[in-house]
Amino acid sequence: FFFKQKTAYEIKECDWSSDVCSSDLQLTTEYWFPWYDSTSFMQTYLVIGNASTDSVGKPDATVDVYVHGTKKNSYTVPYGGRAVYFEAGLADGPVQVKSTNTVPIITSERAYRNGTALTDFNEMMGFPANQLTTEYWFPWYDATSFMQTYLVIGNAQDPNP
Repeated sequence: FFFKQKTAYEIKECDWSSDVCSSDLQLTTEYWFPWYDSTSFMQTYLVIGNASTDSVGKPDATVDVYVHGTKKNSYTVPYGGRAVYFEAGLADGPVQVKSTNTVPIITSERAYRNGTALTDFNEMMGFPANQLTTEYWFPWYDATSFMQTYLVIGNAQDPNP
């Protein structure tokens, strides 16, 4: 598994931006995020895609979204389609996105900063449940006045097996 995160500062276009890419992605039916924040300062969206490769049966994915162990919504995501979860005013975690009918999905969390002006954008792919571990390494941590890095840690125990 290869994962890369790049952060850049762009003075003319926005305060900060981040972009995430991955290769050797192993599709699965369950993903986790450590936090969800759609307060007045942030607007966070979960984007859930049906990643089925069954072009004959073209199955829908039945997906549940949980935040802090509480079921927030259910979606039927059509073959090749997507669904978007957004809940204004919610700041909590961890977040679990789970296909309940074994159809593989892929999910990302998009966060926009600066209220209604939406000057900054960050996107993070979900952590596949089958690839979670107890130790993570990061190449850099910067909490200077120029950058503010935060580590958000979530307990990914499935309260809804």
